[in-house]
Amino acid sequence: MRPFFQTTATLLVLFAGLSGVCAGEAAGAAAGKKVLYLNAYHQGYAWSDEIQKAIETKLAPTGAELKTILMDTKNAPAGGAAKAEEAKGVIETWKPDVVIVSDDNPMKLVVKPYLKDAATPVVFCGVNWDGSAYGLPYSNTAGMYEVALVQQLVATLRKHAKGARVGLLAGDNESSRADGAGFKKHCGVADLQELYVPDLAGWKAGYIDLQTKVDILLVRNDGVKGWQKDEMAAFCEENARIPTGAIQEEIRYFAFATYAKIGAEQGEWAADAALQILTGKKPSEVGETANKKAKIILNMRIAKRLGVMPDIALVKQAELVK
Repeated sequence: MRPFFQTTATLLVLFAGLSGVCAGEAAGAAAGKKVLYLNAYHQGYAWSDEIQKAIETKLAPTGAELKTILMDTKNAPAGGAAKAEEAKGVIETWKPDVVIVSDDNPMKLVVKPYLKDAATPVVFCGVNWDGSAYGLPYSNTAGMYEVALVQQLVATLRKHAKGARVGLLAGDNESSRADGAGFKKHCGVADLQELYVPDLAGWKAGYIDLQTKVDILLVRNDGVKGWQKDEMAAFCEENARIPTGAIQEEIRYFAFATYAKIGAEQGEWAADAALQILTGKKPSEVGETANKKAKIILNMRIAKRLGVMPDIALVKQAELVK
């Protein structure tokens, strides 16, 4: 698998749209064409909502017909197989000109078993880290991988750390463990010290303990039972001893610096890639890439607790939690 990880990335607070296909060209080629979108999750999940909105916004003026299936695999993972059968049926009967999938579950449950090297073009986004688990790329795929900009985040945190040891504190779930593996494989933190916990009490204990064992602490809270936002924001501020970082926007209240991935970057790239295919490009000509943008957020309450002042240039780019 060709690596997409670089030592630098474009870090933006606002997302600038892609322009691979001009509006007039897209409208002419896409009018009346069918695009099926398989969303791994459910309405109300902020990450996938942002991806879906970007896809809908990009395709709306082109005249393409968009059909969406919400697979709801976060709330009901056991129902994924039934949703995959539903998607297979729609592909066979509706015959979309392009299939767009976001996140890993549609790739695992639909694309790999039913669409690998098929005649139907597939555009993926939100597939974590690389395509090795699925044998990507296929002859009919183009896509954007979802990667965490941990190298850039850790570089920022190291400016305020006493050493280079990095830890990860997260909920005990598949997504957190996958990110831990990704950090070690792709992001230059092979000696990452990991702790995965099921509940609030474990997270609090881990937060205090790990700060005595590492110099930089990356934190996640998804899947942690009993999480209370206000309580934990106060707890993290009061007990912060070393620079903490996050890769999810919702963790901004609990970490000093957040480099959050932007769902719209995934969705707009995927829609643009689909339009390029509808205007005549082969999926292989569109190719593969990975996200390069981040929304930077600095928690100035935790910065004050740590007694640090971020670089002014970074502060000017960032959203601030005060």
